[in-house]
Amino acid sequence: RFVTRQHSNCLDLLKKTSSAELPLDKYFRAVSAIRSRAFALNEDDFPLGPINPHIAKRNSKKRQVILPMNDSLNHRRGAKTKMEVDNLSFESEAKHTMWRVTSGDTYAKDAEVFHSYGDRRSNLELFLNYGFAMQENGNIRIGFDTIDFLEAAAIANPSIFQSSPGNFSMKGIQSRLEMVTRLRHARARQDLALFYVDIDDDGVPEPCEWLRSMLHTFDYVGLALGCENEKAQMLPRDILAAMLKARLREINELCELIPKAKEHRMQNKSEFNIDSQEEEELEHWE
Repeated sequence: RFVTRQHSNCLDLLKKTSSAELPLDKYFRAVSAIRSRAFALNEDDFPLGPINPHIAKRNSKKRQVILPMNDSLNHRRGAKTKMEVDNLSFESEAKHTMWRVTSGDTYAKDAEVFHSYGDRRSNLELFLNYGFAMQENGNIRIGFDTIDFLEAAAIANPSIFQSSPGNFSMKGIQSRLEMVTRLRHARARQDLALFYVDIDDDGVPEPCEWLRSMLHTFDYVGLALGCENEKAQMLPRDILAAMLKARLREINELCELIPKAKEHRMQNKSEFNIDSQEEEELEHWE
C-alpha cells in the first residue's frame, strides 16, 4: 500500500513536469531493485553527493545508496565483512573516493567472498527483501496481526475477551490495534507484521518491543475487566502461548497440504503446461 501510494505521488509530479509515463509494474520492479540492493550509509562517515531536490529530506543521517559490484556479494550469516572509504590524492591533487571491502574471514585464492545482510535476519525477511531463503538459518521470526492477538486473548480468557456483539471492551481494543496498524503501514520503512516473535538458537521466544508492551498492558486490562488477580498475571504468558500454538497449527496444516498439492499437480501435469525449468523450481520449493 505504501509503494502504491508513492507511485501515485510520482505520477502527480510527472504530470506537472513532463509527459513521461510510469506504469505500476515497472515502478514496482524499480523499487524492488533498489530496496534489495541499496546500502544504508551514514553521510557523516561516507562522503556522499548532495541529495536530489525531488527526494524528501529526513532527519536521519542514514542515506540509501547503490554501490555497484559491492551489491554482488552473496549473503552468509556471520560473515566478517565491512566497508571502508578512503579519500585519495593523486598527482593531479584532485581527491578521489575509493570504496574498499575488507573481511576478517580467511579465504582461499579465487574463493567467493561473502557479506552479511544482517546476522539476525529470518528467512521471511531475507525472502521479502532479497528474494531468497537459507536452508540453514538459525533466525526464526514469526509475524502476527491484530486478529491473531485478539483471537489469542479470547482463548486465554474466554469469559473476558470472547468476541460478542455486546463485548464493548473487545471492540475498543480492536479499534486501538487497527489504528496502530494503519499508522505503521503509513511509514516508509515498514515492519513485516504488527507483532512478531523472534526464536533464538535455544528455541526461546523473544517478543518484539511492541508485542511485549501490549502483553504487559493486558495484565492491567484483565484486572480492570474483572479478571482474578492470579489469572490476570498469567494473561501475557497465556496470550503469547495461544498465538504460537495457533501459528503452529497453521504450519502443520500447510505441511499436510503440500504433498496433496504435489500429487494433484503430478496427476494433472499435462493441464498445467509447465516446462522443465518451471518443474525443477516447483520441486525445489515443495
